[in-house]
Amino acid sequence: MQASKFYMQSGKFFLCKLVLFLSFFTPELLFAQTEGGKFEPVYATVLQNGVNIRSGQGLNFETLGRLQKNSQVIVTGQEYQWCKIKLPEEASCFIHKDYIENGIVKANRLRVRAGKGANFNILGTLKRGEVVEILSEEGDWLKIAPPDTCSGWIKKDYLRLSKKKPVPKTSKTPPTSKEKIEASGTIDDLGNIINQEARHKLIGDKEVLYYLKSDEVDLNRYVYQKVYVKGTLQELANSAYAVIKVEEIRPKQ
Repeated sequence: MQASKFYMQSGKFFLCKLVLFLSFFTPELLFAQTEGGKFEPVYATVLQNGVNIRSGQGLNFETLGRLQKNSQVIVTGQEYQWCKIKLPEEASCFIHKDYIENGIVKANRLRVRAGKGANFNILGTLKRGEVVEILSEEGDWLKIAPPDTCSGWIKKDYLRLSKKKPVPKTSKTPPTSKEKIEASGTIDDLGNIINQEARHKLIGDKEVLYYLKSDEVDLNRYVYQKVYVKGTLQELANSAYAVIKVEEIRPKQ
């Protein structure tokens, strides 16, 4: 009986020590900071040199770049032993050049890939009208600065929660809202659509590139003509395409 009590007391003592041990290390080791079941982004520090950023949760996925010890990353999710991160500037991202005009996405949905080919993994997508920073042109593909919509993966063992506060939430204005742009195509009208602020569209390669509006130019004069337009990209509610507020227009020779 005394032996049984001894083992029970020893077991309780061991359990208490284990709980204290885990509580001491948990804040540094766990990334599962959630709010209402949703992962909240946090800062993390890279623990060694040459840590690979992968395009997926496994060693067989493409390497997008390497990080050095003490680099800071933003962790946006976690699956098993892998952490999803916001891509740093070291990461390689590629898009097909056919869907870009003057640094602006002209496809409704453009896939960003881990390499120069449709066989490479998808890192994220871009929407029509978004602005990209082109770093180089390599054949039919453009290497671009990593967009905010793209993510990579790092093995959890190589990261530790930073002592910085969790990543603050911001309401960032889309970069397209004040972006100057030049584009070319054929102007067509949208017809008399109720509550539609933009009244014209710019067509290129048999698809709509942008909607057009202007307070300075009478766009009706150029309907069905091939033109160059210059203006500012704008965000309009309920608009299917990015909108150019036209400031200048000239016929395309």
